[in-house]
Amino acid sequence: MLNRNQPHLQKIRDQWGYQPEELLTPEQMRVYIAQLDLIAVSGRKGKVKRQTLSAADINADQGIEVGSFDQTIDEMNQIQEAIIWDAD
Repeated sequence: MLNRNQPHLQKIRDQWGYQPEELLTPEQMRVYIAQLDLIAVSGRKGKVKRQTLSAADINADQGIEVGSFDQTIDEMNQIQEAIIWDAD
């Protein structure tokens, strides 16, 4: 996200001392998420649920999309709300 040509990002790069060779493009990155997913298994018809690695979407404007983080954050927020507000 920091490797875009925008004036405010240049200020951040300067402030924190980022060098041009330290900046990555989305094409230079790969992120995989371990998750339970339907996959084809040789010798079996159809798909079965198995732990597998799935590629995450990487967007130059919004960064790495990791839905499992969102799910965990939502669950933790629900727990915190229950603790604070004594919700059932």
